[in-house]
Amino acid sequence: RTQDPYVALPARVVPDPRASDEAWMVTTPVRFDLGTFDVLPDVEGRDDARRAVWVPAVDFDCVVRHLTAVYGGTVFAAHRDLLRDVLDR
Repeated sequence: RTQDPYVALPARVVPDPRASDEAWMVTTPVRFDLGTFDVLPDVEGRDDARRAVWVPAVDFDCVVRHLTAVYGGTVFAAHRDLLRDVLDR
């Protein structure tokens, strides 16, 4: 059997301003190895991801540099710890 191209990491609570004592956000990060592409497939973001794009993610600092240089943006605060943990393993 060949190795799966993905690994599901442990579920975790993520910070969200809508959270309360009765409700909170949990996410399960999954890492995929897409292999090597000359051209990546088109991204089709919907609803809250209409502006979704591929971003180089060698490590967390790579993501931050790219978002700053290309979009003048940054990583959403609630996603920082999760992305840092997933990408810098």
